Amino acid sequence: MAANNLIRLCQCGCQQPASVPEDNSPGKLCSYCQQHKPLHAFRTDKRYRLGVTGHCIVCRNESKKRWRRDRVNVFNPTDTRTCTACGTIKQAREFHRSPDHRDGVYAQCKQCRSEATKATRTPERRLFEQRKHLLENYGISEADFLAIIATQHGACAMCYQVPHRWVVDHCHRTHVVRGLLCDSCNSALGVIEDREKVNNAARYLSRTSPWTYRATSHKLAAMESARKHTERKRAALRRRVSV
Repeated sequence: MAANNLIRLCQCGCQQPASVPEDNSPGKLCSYCQQHKPLHAFRTDKRYRLGVTGHCIVCRNESKKRWRRDRVNVFNPTDTRTCTACGTIKQAREFHRSPDHRDGVYAQCKQCRSEATKATRTPERRLFEQRKHLLENYGISEADFLAIIATQHGACAMCYQVPHRWVVDHCHRTHVVRGLLCDSCNSALGVIEDREKVNNAARYLSRTSPWTYRATSHKLAAMESARKHTERKRAALRRRVSV
């Protein structure tokens, strides 16, 4: 068996002996480059005997790059394609481009793909994706998420306003969840943690600006209306939590 491995020729056409390890180190021979590499250099795939693909990650990436490069010039907007969903013959511009497909476009037209996407975006699907996102990225369940909202009385932990969308704030070093914030506070917190940026912001606000801006009465009325609307939402949420 060892002799057969030693005289095995490379399949690239160079007629050179394939690379074979001298020792019995664990690994596999790549079917593309004919180099013996460790198992972690291959993509995992349970369909194979060793649990990895037949070609290494480097060869796989190079093959995909060549395929995509060859698919760039295939697309022609005036060509016609038959949509596999509705069966209608349409021009290529009615299909989304895709370098991974042989024709350079998807098999379904833009309208059919849009309708199929809307059909899958059901409330049940959104709830499932939210639960999956919380569990995989932060290690908390939906019950933990709702418990944090109740603890914060339904408001952002920094600005104490009712956010349009909740953002889970966690420490990027320890991966510990610290609370729920709104988008603005979560973005500001990333800057606040950088002391140099905070000092630069303080110097910027303290300097005298040559530019002046005077809000109009219409703008001031809109700002006041938005503030009152936010206060009403916060009061209603507090009454709901206290019941």
